[in-house]
Parts: sequence; C-alpha cells; structure tokens
Amino acid sequence: MRSLSYARLLTVVLMAFVLGAVVVGCGGDDDGSETNPGAPAGATGDAAGGAAVEAGKQRTEKEIQDEKKNFSTEPPPVSLQQGERSGYNVSKPTIVIARSQSELNSLKKKLKAKGVSTEIAPVDFKTRQAVAVVFPKLPPGTLTQISDIHEEDGKIVVTAVRVEPGKGCPTGKSTNPFSIVETRTMKGTPTLKIQKVNNSPCT
Repeated sequence: MRSLSYARLLTVVLMAFVLGAVVVGCGGDDDGSETNPGAPAGATGDAAGGAAVEAGKQRTEKEIQDEKKNFSTEPPPVSLQQGERSGYNVSKPTIVIARSQSELNSLKKKLKAKGVSTEIAPVDFKTRQAVAVVFPKLPPGTLTQISDIHEEDGKIVVTAVRVEPGKGCPTGKSTNPFSIVETRTMKGTPTLKIQKVNNSPCT
C-alpha cells in the first residue's frame, strides 16, 4: 500500500515536471530585446522602444509648403520645335511669348536660319499660347529644352534646361539653341529660370 502511494506520488511529480517544461517551451524564441507592447505592427525606433526616429513621421505644414515650391501643378508643356541653331540673335537668354498667329509667324521668321526647320504644329490661340526661349552663342554641342511653365505671384515662370555635352562628345560648331512649346494662356511678367546640366553623356 505504501509502495502504491509512492508510485502515485512519483507519477504526479513527473507529470508536473513535464507540464512545466511545456509551458516554458511555449514562450517562443526570446533574443533578450524588449518591444513596446503598444507599438503598431512593423514600427521601428521610438514607437518600438528604440532610439531611432519613428517611421512614418508626419511632415509639418511648413515642410509641405516648401516642397510644393519645387513642383509645378501645371501639366508639362507641349514641345513644338527645338534646335541648336537659329537666326534669332540675342545677347542673353530671352523669352518670347506668342499669343496670336501673327506673333508666332514673326517668331518663326526671326528663328529661320539655313538648315533650321521652323515648321510648327497649329496652335489654338483662343485658349493656348506659344512660348520660346532663345539663347545667345554657347559652347559647341549645347542644347536647351523648356521643361516647365507656370504662374507664380503675377509672373509667368519659364524653366529651361541647358544641357552641355560631356568630354569626348562630338560637338561641331558653337550653338545658339532655342526651344518652343505650347501651353495654356497665362498672364504675368515672363521670368526665366535656367537649370544647367553639365557633362551630359553622349547620345
């Protein structure tokens, strides 16, 4: 009788030991690090109990407004014509806005030069305008393209990219490049911004 009681006691102890081992094993892999129990899934940094900047931090209103200044809400202008040479002689980068067919014809006449095409698609001047940027004589191989036009504080801001070839590119003669685009009719004082791209790879 005593041996039976001892056997039962041993069985209970063994079962308790096994159950204890199972409970400990269910705790999962623990690398010793602590995580904020209230942190959202995938959070890092402070939100997860760390010292890094919280992921997904919201920008301030000032940061949003500063960012908008670098981007135009206008659709990209429609390219009408561009070239590396023209008969339009200027002493500095110049903007010309044509708001009628006669003004566009006058622009085409000034741009005309030997070997330069001035064929331009029709423009609906009821709601549209043509804008040209003409450069003076520049180093050989230099080209330009109007990339953006928008209204800002009573101005028509025209951005033109000036691309100069990299070393070793075939260049030829000096250029006085031009670019003509079409955009919606705008009002204001024309203002030119030039973005220079140097050492452009040969194409």
